[in-house]
Order: sequence, then C-alpha cells, then structure tokens
Amino acid sequence: MAESLAGSMDRLRRLDGFSPVEVARRLRHLPGMVFFDSAAQAPFGGTRVVSVIAARPVRILKGSIFSPADRTVLEHAHAAGTGFARDYGFPLGGLCGWVDYEGDFVFGEYREMLVHCHDDDSWWETGGLSSEIRHGESAEQAPVIGNFDALTGRERFIAGVERVKEWIAAGDIYQVNLSQAFRAEVSGGSLFDLYESLREASPAPMAAWLSLDGREVLSSSPETFLKISGRGGSLAQRFI
Repeated sequence: MAESLAGSMDRLRRLDGFSPVEVARRLRHLPGMVFFDSAAQAPFGGTRVVSVIAARPVRILKGSIFSPADRTVLEHAHAAGTGFARDYGFPLGGLCGWVDYEGDFVFGEYREMLVHCHDDDSWWETGGLSSEIRHGESAEQAPVIGNFDALTGRERFIAGVERVKEWIAAGDIYQVNLSQAFRAEVSGGSLFDLYESLREASPAPMAAWLSLDGREVLSSSPETFLKISGRGGSLAQRFI
C-alpha cells in the first residue's frame, strides 16, 4: 500500500458499533474493495495501529516493476497525489494493491477510505463509503471450493529438502524457507467468508483481503516486509 493525499478526513464517532471486519463485510459488494486488517497486535510497538478499507478506485494501474515505462507511470501516479497536508498518522487515500513474485503489479488509485484507529476505537473517513454500508445479511452466494492439489510432487519436494541440507552442511547457507504452492478450483461468490475463517484461525497484524482487477488476494502475515516513513525518514524491515 502506498500512501498519498486524497483530501480532508471526517471523524465518525461510531459506525453502529461495527468492528473493521464487519464494516468490510458490509462493503465487499463495492468495486475494487481492499481491506488492510490489523487483526492482531503487532509484535513491535512504536506505530499507531489502524485498519484501512478503501473502494471504488478512480483508475487501476497494471504493469511490471521490471519495465521502466510501467514504473514511470506508477511513480507519476504516486507523485501526483503527494503534497503537504496535516499528518493524521494514517493514509488519506493512495495506491493500494500488490506486486507478485514475478514482478507484475496491480494498484488501484483510491480517494475514498475508512480508517479505524484501534487505540481509541474511532473511525475516520474521506469520501462516502460509510453511506454504502449494507445492513442485514447479504444474499450473496457462498463460494464452492474444490480439493487442493499440490503443484510440487512429494518426491520433488523431498529432493529439495535434501539439497537444502547439503547446502547447509557445506556452509553455503544457514537457513531456507522451503514452501510449495497448492491450487483449487473455486466457483460462486466472494472469498471474503474464507478470509474471515483465515483471520479467525490465524489472526495477524498485517492481514489483508483485496478484490481488484478480477482477482481476490487473501493474506495473513505476522511480518513487515518493508515500511518507509515519510520522505527522507526511516526505513524498517521486520521479517520472521
């Protein structure tokens, strides 16, 4: 998520007592909705804990970080939205999305956000998302998820483990996070219900659900990959 300037914030004293995940559930019908969810307390202090909901991006940026032309478009979009404004300690809008392992990125440019500050249970808003909150149960069809299949066979995975052990014994490396991917066919409605099951089983300080450009991304991470605070400010990495 890249922060930028969107406009003034209005403080909402309460949203009918809804928690951030309840508000996100009632707004998931909006196009391009993203939910950055502080579902658990961060293991390191020093920052204000917030959860962010954004929707209805004014445009979507797609490309590859390895393409200079694509990076330039992304940098210009970010620079166009930055400027001098009151520092609330959380975003007023910005570019929200992801960069995948192959370097392809998808970002929405958002000017409407709801921000929940966990320390005082307050809500702040830019735009009009709060007026779109649905009351009552949604009639949306639940997704049907098929069986999960490993994309790496057992023998190949074991061979990878043995290779890692050889490298460690040789002193070439001291640690490897060896993982594999699984795939399942999904049909039906939104995967937000699955995300709620994930956050219930494994709450994390850097969790997220994003529905953007025809894809849904579910994330539950205890680590901060990269955090940059302000121009010329601090840079932090807190890996597992």
